[in-house]
Amino acid sequence: MKTTLLLVLIILSANVVAKDTILFIGGGGEPLSADETQFDGSLEGIGAFHSKNKNSYDAVVNFNGGHSKTEKKISKYFSGQEVVPDFTTTNYNKVVDDLIKKLSANPPQIRAGEKLLVFINSHGSEKQAEKTHSISTSRSAMTSMNAGGAGMVSLDKLKELADLAEKKNVRLGIIDGSCHAGNSLALANSKTCVVAGSGPNHYSYSDFAEVYAKKMTKGRNLEDIFLETNDEVLGKGFPMISSPAGVAAQDELYPYLTPYMYYHDEYRGMALDKIDNYMKATSSPELVCVRENEYVKLESLVKLIESMSKVAKAEGALSRSVDLSGLEKELADYKKTQDKYFQKLSQLDLSGLNKIEKVRVGNLVSPTGFTHKELLKTNFEFFIQNKVDLLKDPKLDAKKEKQALELIAYYKAAMLVKERVIRENPQYAQQQVIIEGLKTDNDVGFQVAAKIMKEAHEAYNALYKIRESEMVKQAKRAPNPCKDFVL
Repeated sequence: MKTTLLLVLIILSANVVAKDTILFIGGGGEPLSADETQFDGSLEGIGAFHSKNKNSYDAVVNFNGGHSKTEKKISKYFSGQEVVPDFTTTNYNKVVDDLIKKLSANPPQIRAGEKLLVFINSHGSEKQAEKTHSISTSRSAMTSMNAGGAGMVSLDKLKELADLAEKKNVRLGIIDGSCHAGNSLALANSKTCVVAGSGPNHYSYSDFAEVYAKKMTKGRNLEDIFLETNDEVLGKGFPMISSPAGVAAQDELYPYLTPYMYYHDEYRGMALDKIDNYMKATSSPELVCVRENEYVKLESLVKLIESMSKVAKAEGALSRSVDLSGLEKELADYKKTQDKYFQKLSQLDLSGLNKIEKVRVGNLVSPTGFTHKELLKTNFEFFIQNKVDLLKDPKLDAKKEKQALELIAYYKAAMLVKERVIRENPQYAQQQVIIEGLKTDNDVGFQVAAKIMKEAHEAYNALYKIRESEMVKQAKRAPNPCKDFVL
């Protein structure tokens, strides 16, 4: 009898097919009146992949909210799967916590050797006081392409998931298609591959996530899909990957290229103002000098990549050497344009920008105060609106309501200090007039930076393959979860 029971259990366990898992999240920050989102292309790509591989992958979808056409697509592609309709902070925490519970269960519901793919596509903000960065949630339209909107959620929670996946020997892939996604590379480890649709300091401003999703087919690894996708979008936003060769190439090239991939553009009436902020932040003589030195290093690096590519071609690591004269010209031209603005700014006395002002309202006081530079760049209206929106929450308790009202009063006081500082220092207003000129100058627009991104893509690809070849020759066996994660 015991032998028969044992045989039955063996047969039953053999018939249990292990499934991998996809978590698809995002779609936030879109106009509430729209019936679909600009992220629907990646939804359709992931949906098509899942439809073809239902026997291999379970899906959890926490995407969008309030956009009828998008919700119909979710119903079409993910029928029978776990769908959490609104991408809110609460729901995001829930779906990630559920995955953490599945990994830590005894026995685990996501087991060693299995795969978990987290695909993110939403509007993304710059990194604040966090390991990664934040993305927009549903039903909260974007108000700033840098700071995001009132409804943002940090991706830092995925750190716990990545750490646990590494401990449990589960392969984790994280694809972040949002702006400033390069900050998510902080989640990478020996079992976690991170692919980012943009560098940490830049907007994505491309269809990277959509193209990546549509190239996903069974049997392909995340690194190969990244390289092919990057070729198709031609480097817009400077996509990144946590593979060893990717990290090496990005660390060498990206910091020096960053200022020349900044631009000014308009999106739904919002300013994409990286160049504006860069000019303000770099206008001191000391920082202008640092910029000059870094540009010389960039020039040397570009020439070095050209030279190395000839050697790599001779050794068979590259199919052809690269000619980066186009990149050199585009960089030189853009630097000249920026130099004109720095020259205008140098004629202003901006030595007072580090002077500190205190702001005090009731019990609230800034412990270190604000420098004039901080006052000028801080959008207090945004913070006020954030708290005004919070006060509309019917579930808000009395303590949090009081805190919100105090902060509104504090930000209004800070606005008055800012107005006084500008009034007493007319050179700050002149600085702003110069910066405002960037908005109508096509020589610092998206098309100029896009040319540099396109030319830089060839340098990046060559450097990627050169560093990869060197690692192979030196027998460096660094973990490469991006190649190990095979769909």
